[in-house]
Amino acid sequence: MTLRKYRHGEDEKIKSLTIETFYEISIARAIEDLMGGKCGETTWQTRKGSEVQADLDANPDGVIVAEIEGEIIGYITCLIDRRSKIGWIHHIAVAALYQGKGVGKQLMEAGLDYFSSEGMQCCKIETMEHNEVGRRFYPSVGFQEVGRQIHYAMKL
Repeated sequence: MTLRKYRHGEDEKIKSLTIETFYEISIARAIEDLMGGKCGETTWQTRKGSEVQADLDANPDGVIVAEIEGEIIGYITCLIDRRSKIGWIHHIAVAALYQGKGVGKQLMEAGLDYFSSEGMQCCKIETMEHNEVGRRFYPSVGFQEVGRQIHYAMKL
């Protein structure tokens, strides 16, 4: 496995991997389930893909991909706030076939190294209560819980 910087033109593969791995934990999908289908003219996949695209556009240097034989099997997006010196891991995803094999840990270490090299003093990440993998993984690599947030939605 190789870790490297994201290259322009890999957007669709990264968004596809996101849709594959975020199905169970996506707020966008949960809202769509509540609505009984699409929200307006969009699907949860479109909305989640747009979130990831915004990360790719905002800080392409902070996107690291994991690949095997030229195939992207995981990625991490690292956003930075130079004023607060807080780095934000907005997305991290590993293809199902490679989960539990240390890929996420290597991506996380690379992301944290990136933040350090950019002068960040703190790193934050968010997860959903029902994301069992994230709730185990993030503390295992050093994150501490600082608060909880509840998302509400209602059909109009």
